[in-house]
Amino acid sequence: MGQPVDELLVPWQGAEVTEAAWLSLEATLMTTHAIEAYGGVQLGRQALETAAASLSGGQIPMQVEHDQTRPLRVRDLVAWVEDGDDGFSRLKVRYDVHPDDVHIVSERRAMSVAIRSPLDGREGQDVSSSPFELSADNAWFDDDALIEAEAALVAAGATDIRTERVYQFSVIPDPQIFIAVGSVVGTIGLGALGSALWDAVKTLLRRRKTPVGGQPDKPTRVNIELRDGSRSLTAVIETSDEAVAQEAVNAVAELASGVWDGKPTLSGVSGKRLLLWDAKTSTWKARNFSQDSMSIETDG
Repeated sequence: MGQPVDELLVPWQGAEVTEAAWLSLEATLMTTHAIEAYGGVQLGRQALETAAASLSGGQIPMQVEHDQTRPLRVRDLVAWVEDGDDGFSRLKVRYDVHPDDVHIVSERRAMSVAIRSPLDGREGQDVSSSPFELSADNAWFDDDALIEAEAALVAAGATDIRTERVYQFSVIPDPQIFIAVGSVVGTIGLGALGSALWDAVKTLLRRRKTPVGGQPDKPTRVNIELRDGSRSLTAVIETSDEAVAQEAVNAVAELASGVWDGKPTLSGVSGKRLLLWDAKTSTWKARNFSQDSMSIETDG
């Protein structure tokens, strides 16, 4: 990932209305400047090139405030890297926003991108087919917290875990945890999956540290994705209450049963499906969305 850098939030650089009220935008997503929110982490130009290729190839979704429950519909996205006279490189994007989503970007002054990076010493590991993926925002959850959460999964029987840092390039990144589980869960059975996931999430919640400028009472957003081939179901829990988080994470095991045992959880659904935990009713609320739109993140 290169040397330590500071996170940068960059304002819109241009906007014009195109046919059928689509809004054409151009912006800077990230640069090679140092990022203070992550202790001075600095991206290299190659990292920006890789991100540009992923964006142009449609591999990165666009979301509002790094929140996958709030997708942004775009088309004709083009990304490239520019070198400035100041010696720093910038990742630039140009794209059109759906007419019904124009109000979202008009209310926000900047954009950013989120990326993942392996822990130190693990850069060369082949984790492309790992059944478990564990990551969290590095401003709120440091490497030691991630390693301890990983150990909790290992203790429950998980193998081949892909553990990474998340960098959200916004003014103040949100406290987020990400766990993805494939249909092959190693030696963890469905009956034990809920407790295994909770052990990992609980470890991270209890080791959470508020970064400079962050809000100590900011709810943590836990994103747990269950994958079945080309389909996936993502359960999102946002709360500051550990008891609420525990109840919801344990309920994820029931969703997993539906995903992998052929029950109707994903019946008739193609692509992605997303569920939000309602703490008042202790139930999931569904939200379906298309994978057609690409994603970067827009910040308020």
